[in-house]
Amino acid sequence: MIGRRIFFFGHINDPRRICGGLDVVVIASRHEGLARAMIEALAAGVPVVSFAVCSAREILADHGVGIVVPQGDYPSLVRTLRAIAHERARLADMSARAQVVAKTLFAPGAQASAYKKLLGELCHARRVAR
Repeated sequence: MIGRRIFFFGHINDPRRICGGLDVVVIASRHEGLARAMIEALAAGVPVVSFAVCSAREILADHGVGIVVPQGDYPSLVRTLRAIAHERARLADMSARAQVVAKTLFAPGAQASAYKKLLGELCHARRVAR
């Protein structure tokens, strides 16, 4: 049964080749910075179920494009995947928003603006501290 529905791909040079056929991407890392796989999945319109790794809650839960479960809680991860597998409308809703969220949060212009703002705040804080 598991072999017909779940696949473990490992490293893939071009994830766009497979993302379009996925229902959900799972981030089950114990320790993870901002997961590139999360961003790639969203950019391909695929919702994500993730442990509470760096920025998962802010990206997935806050924007309604995925589900975050407590870090290391494998039983909760499995329950969430079982539940979401039967919620086709919810998956479709998350999928519909995923690409828009990815473009909004991770577009080069948005990233450059965020860095410019951060650097401005750091420079201002340094001037105030003097």
